[in-house]
Amino acid sequence: MNIASDRAGNTDRALLRTQQILNQTSTPLYNRFFDQVYRLANGLRFLIDMRSDLLEVLAQDKSSASVASMSDALMEKLQSWLLGFLELQRITWSSPAITLEKMTQYEAVHGFQDWTDLKRRVGRGRRCFGFFHRGMPNDPLAFVQVALVTDISDNIQKILNDPSPSHVNPSETIRSAIFYSITSQRGLSGIELGNSLIKSVVEALQKEFPFIHTFCTLSPIPRFRQWLNSQFSQQVSDLITPEEAKLLSALGTKQPIQILQDIIQTTNWFKDPNLSGLVKQPLMRLCSRYLLSQKRGYLAYDPVANFHIRNGACVHRINWLADVSEKGIAQSLGMMVNYNYILSKVESNNSNYLRDGTISVNENDPLLTSRNG
Repeated sequence: MNIASDRAGNTDRALLRTQQILNQTSTPLYNRFFDQVYRLANGLRFLIDMRSDLLEVLAQDKSSASVASMSDALMEKLQSWLLGFLELQRITWSSPAITLEKMTQYEAVHGFQDWTDLKRRVGRGRRCFGFFHRGMPNDPLAFVQVALVTDISDNIQKILNDPSPSHVNPSETIRSAIFYSITSQRGLSGIELGNSLIKSVVEALQKEFPFIHTFCTLSPIPRFRQWLNSQFSQQVSDLITPEEAKLLSALGTKQPIQILQDIIQTTNWFKDPNLSGLVKQPLMRLCSRYLLSQKRGYLAYDPVANFHIRNGACVHRINWLADVSEKGIAQSLGMMVNYNYILSKVESNNSNYLRDGTISVNENDPLLTSRNG
């Protein structure tokens, strides 16, 4: 009996040892390298920069399977090291200079014009919060910029160029928090920091301003113009309605769809009230179609839309000429969109979207509820 038991025990130990050897030999060596570097001073900084470099290589050569595998493995490591160990901090003009400098380097949505611009965005009437890790105490891994205003904002220039936001929106009139820029370090792409950041910031703002009842974004639509150009190239037949075609035809003898293309290809069409008024209806309607109907699988094709809708926001309003910067016109013909985080509906919106792609919209906006997009 004892001999049989000893043999069984030896067999179990041999199997366990064999499994350990197989695990070690099947694990890429770079995983052990990642673990060792992480334990070093500034190791986390090095690995995030390394992932950024890997993503840059993949952007130039998507066929490199070995680089993609290494990038994915490093992303998983970074995610395990970061999630649960991040600290939310408010960033102000009194924050360490290195933190403010890093913000100007990382900002990916609305670049800073100068130090005055930065000072305004972290000052009174505005809020900026970042996620920090003890391994990089002065280096924001992700940060969000918030405007404290009365109503849901419809124009980014009004936010960015407001010379004295604290005077325009004193505390007693603030009812809305507008998230107008969310940025994470490039090396952390694919790691879900934005969702946790938004939730943490909402909690912080509710404590500081209990009278705020609206938490909404003013977001870019980065791929709309690219999508629209593809529709033009494919000669999609239902891009404009008969009513829109009739109005466009008054400008010349070309086909109405060609007239629309010609207008938006001119340099300053949006500065001409007649031209911008003529193309507003078709472009707004097509933007609604793009956001709500263009899908990747069953989820929204637009990456920003997918991010916020996946987090439980509803599509609240598309805003005309909301960003007339060079970048805004190039990306979305100046349009921006509000995603509204209605706290009582966030969970159900998230569940419905992940289940079958259902997108929650503002039922009071005919542009979003119309089936004619």
